[in-house]
Amino acid sequence: MVKYEDREFKISSKANKFIKTLPKAKQGKIKEAVGCLIENQTENLNIKRLLPHPNEFRLKVDDVRLMM
Repeated sequence: MVKYEDREFKISSKANKFIKTLPKAKQGKIKEAVGCLIENQTENLNIKRLLPHPNEFRLKVDDVRLMM
């Protein structure tokens, strides 16, 4: 779990295992993107609302998609 002020970002154990299998460079990009998301610096991130679920989003980092 990553915390920033009153925000939390939980990473499931399955997702964490998958991220650990990726090359270190891609892991770094994912970590940087999640950090930007937590700090609310979303202008340079590829975030899209998932329809028909208005409260669900995906963050795309290269060819990896993180569901929120």
